[in-house]
Amino acid sequence: MENKQGVIIVSKIDDEEIREQIWKIYEDSFAGKEVECVQNQKCYHRNSFMAALTDPDYLKYYMEIDGKVVAYMLSTGNLQKASITYMNPERYQHLFPEFLPDRIYYCTSLAVVPGMRSQRYFYRLMSAYLENVLVNLKGMHAFDFSHETIPNLPAVLSKMGEKLFKEGKLPSRFVYTKVGAQEFGALVPEKPKDTTG
Repeated sequence: MENKQGVIIVSKIDDEEIREQIWKIYEDSFAGKEVECVQNQKCYHRNSFMAALTDPDYLKYYMEIDGKVVAYMLSTGNLQKASITYMNPERYQHLFPEFLPDRIYYCTSLAVVPGMRSQRYFYRLMSAYLENVLVNLKGMHAFDFSHETIPNLPAVLSKMGEKLFKEGKLPSRFVYTKVGAQEFGALVPEKPKDTTG
């Protein structure tokens, strides 16, 4: 178990209570938001989520405040397992061969409890994650995001990376690279013009 800036980093979560707290944060993060995104953002069901929390192929990052988990993140260098998020492993392998076979770390899930300190928790969690992946593991961070809910995520992460670089926590700057995009649409019949009146 490693602790960076109050963030616990483990390859397996044995404590059932911690697993339950993380599952609740995952579930709560989607509550009432089913119609916000065109692509289903909830890629795990309970069994697959619990399996990921005990699977050593996933790195788990979480923060506890007063014995309660307030933020967590799952990431894996196994792109076949990362494909649970509907990403295409072959695309990443083609674009970033220098990070093969297992240094492309894909974030499959991240959530923070809502509240006044959510941004601070997110920053501490992501800072510890980026330092671990980019420095200790000599990898790269890959992710997807919803334009409907967090359209500015690349800018936020880029700004965070720049700050960490200036603080000497990252050995170099990193650049956001757009890997692809998928657009959802529909053809809808035109409403007839109102000819009355």
